[in-house]
Amino acid sequence: MTLFVASLAWLQGWAARSSYKPENFADFKMGIVHGILMPAALPALLAGHDLPIYAPNNSGCNYKIGYILGINTCGTLFFAMAYWGMGRRRRKMDDRG
Repeated sequence: MTLFVASLAWLQGWAARSSYKPENFADFKMGIVHGILMPAALPALLAGHDLPIYAPNNSGCNYKIGYILGINTCGTLFFAMAYWGMGRRRRKMDDRG
């Protein structure tokens, strides 16, 4: 889980430097990438850093659909990993008792 979060944070930093520039045009695929990386911006935003989480120059509806799919994909992976980890801990506790 920690590796997953660290990977997302590193990717968010990469995306913020390289793809959120006004001269770059974000399409459906970049919408997916930005959506997947958006939750990784939360720690930096809470620390007071103003990170971009949405490309201002985008393809409109296609970018927004990709962005939403990316957010949902990230949430699904995160909660699936958390659920799987809880199940493993519960099985270990059942085996002991």
